[in-house]
Parts: sequence; C-alpha cells; structure tokens
Amino acid sequence: MHLTDQMNAVAATYFSNSKAQFGVMVRYTLSADLPAEFEMSTAGAPDSEQGNLDNFYDAAKAIKPFHPLNDILYIVIQYSVLPATN
Repeated sequence: MHLTDQMNAVAATYFSNSKAQFGVMVRYTLSADLPAEFEMSTAGAPDSEQGNLDNFYDAAKAIKPFHPLNDILYIVIQYSVLPATN
C-alpha cells in the first residue's frame, strides 16, 4: 500500500466524524541513511478536535514509509477537513 493510501485511511478514521472545518498538513522527510521524520501542522482546528488530531498524529507517525536509495525525498499531504454531515 502506498503512503498516500495509508495516510488517507488514517485521515478517514479520525476526521470522518469531525464537527469543525480546519486544515491539516503532514510532511515526511525520507532519506537513505536516516530514520523518517514526520511533521504535522494544523490551521483553524478548534480545541474540540484535539483528541482526533492527537490520534491522527500518532497513527500517521507510526506509518513506516520506504526509504529512497539516495538523496532526500519530501512528501507533503494537505487535508481540508469539513464538518461531517449525518
């Protein structure tokens, strides 16, 4: 499974019942000889979403992406979360 597929599954798990609109950006820094680095930032996320954001962060950070054979590879994924409509 590709990294984006794994990330989309994680996002769906933790944001599908969101009650707010906000943005989430994740960035993986991958290199041949160092552990993967993971960063996450949010924009406009209310305090009520903190639990989902913490769970999303933990699950996304636990993903073990591949490592390139050489150089450094940056993968950035941005999500625009909208309130769930039930």
